[in-house]
Amino acid sequence: MGKALTLGQWEMVEFENLSSGEITSSFWIWEDKTYDTPNFGIQFSIPGDYVLSLTVIGPGGTSTDEVTMTVIGLE
Repeated sequence: MGKALTLGQWEMVEFENLSSGEITSSFWIWEDKTYDTPNFGIQFSIPGDYVLSLTVIGPGGTSTDEVTMTVIGLE
């Protein structure tokens, strides 16, 4: 991830956890809530800036990546 996206209002976006190797646990953080599902989908209804992060934990340590999304309103 580590990218910025520009999306339209009401657009649906899905993210996949493509992490590999020995994974002890992984979780998504979206708007201060934690989700421990392998994949994550979002539909945007309100324009603004949003950040989604994925944290993966394994024997080698912890890695976190994030994507910033800007949702523009439709006129």
